[in-house]
Amino acid sequence: EAYVKTIQIEGKTALGMAKTMILPSALAYQTQIAGTVCAVKAAEGDASVAAKTLKTLSAEIAAFNKGIDALDKALNHHAEGDAYDHAKQCRDEVVPAMAELRKHADALETMVSDDLWPIPTYREMLFMK
Repeated sequence: EAYVKTIQIEGKTALGMAKTMILPSALAYQTQIAGTVCAVKAAEGDASVAAKTLKTLSAEIAAFNKGIDALDKALNHHAEGDAYDHAKQCRDEVVPAMAELRKHADALETMVSDDLWPIPTYREMLFMK
């Protein structure tokens, strides 16, 4: 029961951070890059670098959003049975969904501008910026 409670708390915290902090900042950065692409194209410049960045960022945001949906589904699907069955459901569904979401959050951390990223980065935690 303690394991299930801990995983549920961690999963809900990750989901909350993903929905209210990381996704909004990634979308704001996506908007900035899209604006850059439009401005450079309007000025008849070469927007290929910005367009490539936008494409990569958009794909990562889509994967991150898919991860949000998967974690939300795993957290809201409760196994039938005893505490052991609930623990197995957490191990088999919630923990892998959190890991997948984390993978995409880590990727977005390396892409989104520092001034938009809402939580401390690994670099900041290691070197105490």
